[in-house]
Amino acid sequence: MQWLAVVVMAGLISAVSSVKATQGENTLTRIISEGGAGSFVAPLDIAKGMELRVGFGLKINLDIQIDGPVSRFSQLTSSAGRLTGNEKMTLEAGEYRLIESYEVIAFSQISYFKGYDLRAREEIEREVTISAKGAYELRVDVRLIDAAATISGGFEGELTSFSEPLELTLTAVEDFDQGDVIEFKGEYKVVLQSKTALAWLEPPKPPEPELAVEVDGDWDLVINRTDLKGGPGSDLNNVYKSDPKQVLMHITGAKGCRWEVDVWKEDNEWLPQLALYVRTTSKELKIANNAQRFFSGKATKKNIELQFKLKGVSVEIPPGVYSTTIYYTVKEE
Repeated sequence: MQWLAVVVMAGLISAVSSVKATQGENTLTRIISEGGAGSFVAPLDIAKGMELRVGFGLKINLDIQIDGPVSRFSQLTSSAGRLTGNEKMTLEAGEYRLIESYEVIAFSQISYFKGYDLRAREEIEREVTISAKGAYELRVDVRLIDAAATISGGFEGELTSFSEPLELTLTAVEDFDQGDVIEFKGEYKVVLQSKTALAWLEPPKPPEPELAVEVDGDWDLVINRTDLKGGPGSDLNNVYKSDPKQVLMHITGAKGCRWEVDVWKEDNEWLPQLALYVRTTSKELKIANNAQRFFSGKATKKNIELQFKLKGVSVEIPPGVYSTTIYYTVKEE
């Protein structure tokens, strides 16, 4: 028995994702004004008119509550005058309510002022429509662009220009002894520029198929006494042919390009006197153990008919099972 096997070689595909649209984008400039009071203990004797220079660091906190068909909560914080961040989430289509809660903290960098931070808060609520279910990314960019403060009480001072780090010069309005509790009040405002958005991450696009060859079918040939030319004592038929449509070949992913098909075989159990041929409707090729150009074409092709032919059969070949594997590759010309 002679056995012919065909192996399919396939290529790889890949997919990418990209940002398609931004929904619920919101850029705001917010002026947040607050008043407050505090106190601190004099670390030493302080004379009236004495100046105390106080440095403040900045921090921005932002809480975002998303309420709707899907609810999410995000909390972001920065240790300077700018906050950026992003968070991926999956949302259903529908109406959503976004509540953005901002908090700006100017915290003292002097030890005895600690605990008397200046805090400003603002809450913004808005409606956002999500048009399609999918993966989204919440993007946040908040920056502090201006600040002002007026302090009164035991110390007075005013911040009129914004710079980082914040520095405020306070002047004592009377004499204080070490250990005295000094009361003060503050009026201050900060200006925030805030940009938040829900960006829809587009699902992976269907990958474009790569150039590939596929084959369907094989050829099993059984040779026995019925193939003797003239009965007992005669030789076997020398040539055998398969059905003209024994194997169907498909070229995919061509996208209009020109291509060529190579063919070769790898013998499993084979004899050198056996010659194997493959043909299309227009060309026949003797298959060797090294790659040879078989035929060429253009664009995607389906159901290319292949026929096989075996030559060199005789009664001198020992009975047995002989097999070889045919490989095909396709490449652009």
